[in-house]
Amino acid sequence: MFNVDHAIADWRRKMAADGFSNPALLEELESHLRAELRALAAAGTPEAQAFQLAVSRLGSSGPLRTEFKKLEKARCWPVTIGSWLFVAGIVLMPAWLLPRLLAGKVSLLLGAHIYTITVGYVAAFFAGGLGIYYVCNRLFRASSLNRQPALDRAVSVFGALSAGLVIVGFGLGALWCHQHLGRYLMGDVKEFGAMCVVFWFVGLSVLQRRERVSQRAKMLLCIGGNVIVALAWFGSAILIDGPKMRPGMASYLPLALSIFLGIHLIFLVIGLAPAPEAAES
Repeated sequence: MFNVDHAIADWRRKMAADGFSNPALLEELESHLRAELRALAAAGTPEAQAFQLAVSRLGSSGPLRTEFKKLEKARCWPVTIGSWLFVAGIVLMPAWLLPRLLAGKVSLLLGAHIYTITVGYVAAFFAGGLGIYYVCNRLFRASSLNRQPALDRAVSVFGALSAGLVIVGFGLGALWCHQHLGRYLMGDVKEFGAMCVVFWFVGLSVLQRRERVSQRAKMLLCIGGNVIVALAWFGSAILIDGPKMRPGMASYLPLALSIFLGIHLIFLVIGLAPAPEAAES
């Protein structure tokens, strides 16, 4: 008896053997195949015949591989804009730190710690922002194959940057702490938050390299990374510096953080829900 899930599994293995090793592209192709199967089944086509027709309409591996080579070079504007904004931030932040260095408010070591930690956290926010973009595309059935490779590369780069820079920043902070306090760790929530960010994005990078997560799972993990970074960065500031904040800031920052976390939790729930039928690319 014909089993469509077994047939699709066999089809995926054949496509992988023909050079389609990218899980995100295989996942996208399967979504198009299943959409075509649903349309044929609704028209009364027998399941086995519908599968053969859907595979033939999707195309053989040769032409598809040619198209995917073009797609790998396709530009995704949110990725391009986000990358340029990130580069601009990297360039402008030293201009913000330099007057404080010259005035002696921060040492070179502390300035390097602030710079690397801040840039690492911002990189995580950009990865999470691309995850939100993915969920919005999925929600409004605007997913297109030409966006997938660019999104995959961008979240991989931003995630790896975040983990690497926060590790460096954590080490610089430990050296500064040893110089001024005689010990390497303060043992406060800021350090714990930084370690959580590192573990999260290092784990995501390892899973991605071993192809253990789907594209949707990777994007949702990046959104979850935004939640962790927000708690590590601003949540710890509220706990440690809250009593010393100005009255307005002391009430504004917790409210802003709550709104930020609430929005991200909404996108996580939307991303976990079954997707609408994907739009044709």
